[in-house]
Amino acid sequence: MYKAELSSSPARTQLMPLWYKAELSSSPARTKLMPLWYKAELSSSSARTKLMPLWYKAELSSSSARTKLMPLWYKNIFCGFCLLILLSACDNHSTNKQHFKAHLITPETTCSIDQMSLSNHPGPKGQIVLEGGKRLFFCDIKGFFQSYLDPNQQHKIAKAFVQDFSGKSWASHNASWIDVSQANYVFNSKKQGAMGETVIPFSSLVAAKLFIKENQGNIISFKQINLKFFEQYLHEVRERFRHAQ
Repeated sequence: MYKAELSSSPARTQLMPLWYKAELSSSPARTKLMPLWYKAELSSSSARTKLMPLWYKAELSSSSARTKLMPLWYKNIFCGFCLLILLSACDNHSTNKQHFKAHLITPETTCSIDQMSLSNHPGPKGQIVLEGGKRLFFCDIKGFFQSYLDPNQQHKIAKAFVQDFSGKSWASHNASWIDVSQANYVFNSKKQGAMGETVIPFSSLVAAKLFIKENQGNIISFKQINLKFFEQYLHEVRERFRHAQ
């Protein structure tokens, strides 16, 4: 065949397959040998469309037409599959969050800031559980909130707990742990924690009010505590400490 390509035109034509000769010959001859589907491809749009399967026409038409021709069971399976993926993702995220529970303080539990033993100091304490399961313990709620409200840290936090001092003694090292959002907090009281002036969590608003009658201070809800508020509070604490020297 390659020799024929280099030789004269008649020799090359003689070796050509019949369909290829038709391709090079006149339009009637070519058309005569063409398969019906191929003729439709070269013909007008209406002729081509006429020979197309119904599903293929829908593929080329608008999205609404394609959807209209889909079997109902296919639509249901597709929608159900998407919903299952969405619910599974939400459920896994929720399950992971619920899996984390507060750990009790032991003699080996140390503060993540200064490595102080939590069991050697009175007052409320906190703990933060990061997404990977790592725990950060704090011997004082001031240190706890500094970490909890840190913009670089917040996206890593899975759960956060504080000790509820409703009805608990100041020396209690394993007061009930509650979610950080479930407490009201007493600021500016006379009570001293592991790091001096501290913040005390209460699940009971009544207990918080009884506490400030004896120890002064003011009650702040969790929703009121943000980074700006807390930085202002720390500034006031430092100023009080400076003037007390």
